[in-house]
Amino acid sequence: MTIIALVFLVILLMGIILVFINALKSKSKSAIQIMSLGIEVTLIGGIMMLNSSIRFGGIEYVVMLFGIILSFFSFLKKDKL
Repeated sequence: MTIIALVFLVILLMGIILVFINALKSKSKSAIQIMSLGIEVTLIGGIMMLNSSIRFGGIEYVVMLFGIILSFFSFLKKDKL
């Protein structure tokens, strides 16, 4: 049972990483849209961390880290004006 949950978690994390990479490479998304997505993901991770009734096993820290990384990389994206 735990192996199935672990495999599902790995597939979910790989999907999240691919979505973030796609958002960074997209020409139609501006840096502000990507930064707001990163802030929203960070907030979701914070809400998951504050929820004391459900134990996520540390995944909330990974979600927050992805949000911070996404916000950081939005600073590096060059927007064409």
